[in-house]
Amino acid sequence: MPFVNYSTKEINCTVGYFGPAVAARLRSQQLMHAGLRPMDRSKILSIGNSSGQVQQFDFLAYEIGTLRGMPFRAHLYCSDYEGINVVEHSRLNRIDGIIFVASTDPARMA
Repeated sequence: MPFVNYSTKEINCTVGYFGPAVAARLRSQQLMHAGLRPMDRSKILSIGNSSGQVQQFDFLAYEIGTLRGMPFRAHLYCSDYEGINVVEHSRLNRIDGIIFVASTDPARMA
């Protein structure tokens, strides 16, 4: 459920952007970020770890309009890790929606 912050008069919604490794999630997120006006987006933040497994997620917050006079902000998380581990599971408990990217390669689309 979106979080309404009455002190800042803001509505925040969190969306998970998931899919297999070949789906080019990061690239499609970068294209979406480039298509937004600079004043409507934040920087893409990448957080990784030093182990062999990549657990990277990107956070992209952008304003998509207003609802009852309050700005509605969407926060998009993209993960490169294919398995669902404890970190992913805890993040899934707090998201409001999921975008599943199967593939962005036209040759793979049926």
